[in-house]
Amino acid sequence: MRLLRATIAFTLGIAVERALSTTPSALEIIIALAATGVVVATAIYARRHVVIALLLFLAVAGLVRAATAGDQHSVISWSDVPRNEERVELKGIMLTEPTPSNGRTRLRLHVDSTQLGDDGYSVDVYTERLHDLTESNRRSNDFRYGDTYSVSGRFVLTTGREDVAGIVSVSSVELIDSGAGSPIRSFISDLRATISYSVADSLDSTTGGLAAALLVGDRTKLAPETIDNFRASGLSHVLAISGLHIAMIGGIIMAISVWILGRQRQFYLVAPGLGVWIYAALAGFTPSVTRAAIMFTVYLFARLLGRQRSVLPPLALAGAIMLAIDPPILRSISFQLSFAAVMGIALLSAKFAGRGSDVIQTSPQVPALLKRPIIGIVYGMSVSLAATVATAPLVAFHFGEVPIWGIPSTLLIVPVLPLFIGGSVLVAVAGAISDHLIPIAGILSHGFGNYISFVADLFSGLPAGPVRADGWSTPLIVVWYGIVLLTLNRRVVRSWTLGVLEQVGSLNQTSPLAAGINQKLHRHRTYTVASIWIVAAVSLVGFVVSEPASNDLTVTFFETNRGDMIFIETPSGTRLLVDGGDDPELAVRNIESVLPPLDRRIDVVLSTHPDADHLGGLQRVVEQFEVGTIIDSGVPHDSNIYESWADFVRSKSNVSTASVGMIIALDQEVVLTVLQTQCVVVECSNFNDESVVARLDYRDVSFLLTGDITATAEFDLLQTGQPVHSTVLKVGHHGSRTSSTQAFLDAVAPALAIVTTGIKNQFGHPHEDVIERLNAQLSPENVFVTRDNGRLTVTTDGERLWVSSDR
Repeated sequence: MRLLRATIAFTLGIAVERALSTTPSALEIIIALAATGVVVATAIYARRHVVIALLLFLAVAGLVRAATAGDQHSVISWSDVPRNEERVELKGIMLTEPTPSNGRTRLRLHVDSTQLGDDGYSVDVYTERLHDLTESNRRSNDFRYGDTYSVSGRFVLTTGREDVAGIVSVSSVELIDSGAGSPIRSFISDLRATISYSVADSLDSTTGGLAAALLVGDRTKLAPETIDNFRASGLSHVLAISGLHIAMIGGIIMAISVWILGRQRQFYLVAPGLGVWIYAALAGFTPSVTRAAIMFTVYLFARLLGRQRSVLPPLALAGAIMLAIDPPILRSISFQLSFAAVMGIALLSAKFAGRGSDVIQTSPQVPALLKRPIIGIVYGMSVSLAATVATAPLVAFHFGEVPIWGIPSTLLIVPVLPLFIGGSVLVAVAGAISDHLIPIAGILSHGFGNYISFVADLFSGLPAGPVRADGWSTPLIVVWYGIVLLTLNRRVVRSWTLGVLEQVGSLNQTSPLAAGINQKLHRHRTYTVASIWIVAAVSLVGFVVSEPASNDLTVTFFETNRGDMIFIETPSGTRLLVDGGDDPELAVRNIESVLPPLDRRIDVVLSTHPDADHLGGLQRVVEQFEVGTIIDSGVPHDSNIYESWADFVRSKSNVSTASVGMIIALDQEVVLTVLQTQCVVVECSNFNDESVVARLDYRDVSFLLTGDITATAEFDLLQTGQPVHSTVLKVGHHGSRTSSTQAFLDAVAPALAIVTTGIKNQFGHPHEDVIERLNAQLSPENVFVTRDNGRLTVTTDGERLWVSSDR
């Protein structure tokens, strides 16, 4: 079990780093390694707590590995991405498998960038067919890995996502070329397409679609009503070959192999090993399937070596190795489900099957001829039940619901899956030999395919739907698995509890003299180890949570998809958030990146404008953080985002409305003053001119925050004589050509200009005319754009300024 503890410690280290809001710096990593090195060396010297010290070192090693892994994903060059709603003509290569979507097919195409050295970007194309086919062996819905397609249509940006830049919806796409990408994957893709069409043409539409989906992972042949029935009955996971699928199929093949061959010389392990890898090849060796196949193979080797009771450590080691290679997969749903499913089968299926088979063997009501087949079915169902128990909390956590009929319907279907897939293989082989053999070979597939469809239809028609599981959280998942482990190790827990009680009793019976002698013998080592542990713990905790005293004011301009999000922290620690960008998840991540761990306090939140690019993330922030005061712009809007925000703030007692002359004393020397909320002298030209304009003052340094105002509101500010002269200018309306007039820039006379425009801004902000005026006024070195520089942090001591950026 030492191997298991070591892998758990390493994995926990990776998990801690993944949970941190910011990646540890090089200095923090060096300090952590040095501290743990001292702890390990001291423990070895004192010969006390060596194992615990080594586990701590492995945990820190996992944290360091995750911190140094970096971002494994390609960075999109948003300057090359088309603008929103623009008509485009794109050429891209499909490097993934096509997937069905509401009667259409989704193709994820990789479009090469026009800039040297860029990796390009991905686009999701929703289409119905191929256009003007030139290859005789292709059909209208035959989309394959390695194809190059030409697409013409309207481009829609996808905000809040980093895996795909946009969406194009067209009726047809043109096939330009094929065979790009990996030659091996292209060969597998062609083979899968051939098998898919063979079984789909040989069987009826429903059974043929199921055969193509379950044999080679091609779900494009499924009828829409079949997909709906499987979703309603909680069987969607059956249609998509995944790591969970691999674990179930491998376990069931092993159960059948045991039933046929018995356990002599462990020949029964050959069939599931070959079956899993053949199935993984047919599924296209997707990452989740390949990882599951590796873990299942490790499980089989553990059984082959006669270490059935030690299956858990090698499986944990396999998972730890995968995490060491690619730490970000710890958050991958497919990795979590695959690992949990294989673990569940390894730990639970034999116990479930053993109890069921004992009942059947000893039952006088079951005929002797039927006992062996029924036991085989019980073994197959136990695999499904074990995988379901092991993955249930993860499904609830990630998807927010658990299908109420998912468990019984899965238990009825999973035992026949290998037989149905085997029958589909026979159909494909028969079709390659002679069409006359297809009717005979298809009997098995038709029978089991009709049974699977019948179960899906039956449960989809039942009244109760999925059960909501929004309350599931990490602690509940830990409790679930803790209960499962305690149940599996009831005897060990009972023995350990009795041992502790006996030890406590013996301590009570120990004489004071004996206790004193024992204390003197171990005092030196105990004091040494205890001192080291206390110093290390206090140092590490203090290093993480402490905030050094500072006389500086920091103003952080976050990089968002599009919009404004500004975070201000005063020298005394008062925090002000101005707007929240457009993406709720990104807004929360941004705030967490500047707050210490476990600190959720924001003193003041100011909403300057009800547009989605200012308000979109603000409600989520207020919901998830401890906010003291909310200051709303008071400007209504007809969007769903604003209606949700308005309903939310109406229920709060800590809400005020911004008004001209309002002063917010954030600190003894830091004051925020509202200068404008609407036009006074002239009529506002548009909705943006009703933004809240405020000035932040700290000693001799000031920041002018202008929201989305345009030239009209700028003129009004000058006419009303507001004190707009400021050190730092947050450029109005993201650098739109309708703002930042020369007269306004002359009045503000900034030393520094910040343009907050997102990487997915569909209007092309900032406009080149505005940048030219800013460069001429300030010089290019003092003009910063979040789209280009990333997150910008301006730090000031009230006299001087420092600017830092992400890139």
